[in-house]
Amino acid sequence: MKVLFLTSRLPYPPYRGDRLRTYHFLRTIAKEHEITLVSFIETNEETRVSVSLKPFCKEIHLVRLSAWKSLMTTLLNYWRKLPLQALYYKSEKMHKLITELTQTNHYDIVYVHLFRMAQYVVDKPGLYRVIDFTDIISNEIGLAQQFRKGLNRWVYSLELERILIYEKLLLQTMEEIWLISEAEC
Repeated sequence: MKVLFLTSRLPYPPYRGDRLRTYHFLRTIAKEHEITLVSFIETNEETRVSVSLKPFCKEIHLVRLSAWKSLMTTLLNYWRKLPLQALYYKSEKMHKLITELTQTNHYDIVYVHLFRMAQYVVDKPGLYRVIDFTDIISNEIGLAQQFRKGLNRWVYSLELERILIYEKLLLQTMEEIWLISEAEC
């Protein structure tokens, strides 16, 4: 199968949480499937080390994510209904790239790691979209809310509301939802 593999962070080097998970998943499915990786990067070093993923990918597309620009995008768009995390990863360049790839290629599956990247395929119902939530972030934020104070508490309350709505939208929109454990359901 042809898989379009979307990640908010380059899955290399595999040294922590999300990178570790996506790297090993990518490496494993590449044994039997053709992978097109699309990922954000933040540094030139990530561009250099991305060659380590070439044995697993037919194509690798990287989009530079500037922390400063992402912060500004988040602040200027805070009034929108998307979770702040999704706004942080909002990129016209990424949108154009994924639209072009999905219009010019037939992918059997689009794998979306975390809801941050779902915004790029949520409006493309002709694709078979699988979102890997890994865990339910709204649950984590809700549990941690009691420990937050002041402005931080307000921001996390706002984010929790938005994430709950967005997760429900994705549950209705995506063809498959993946979670690590039943406890997250």
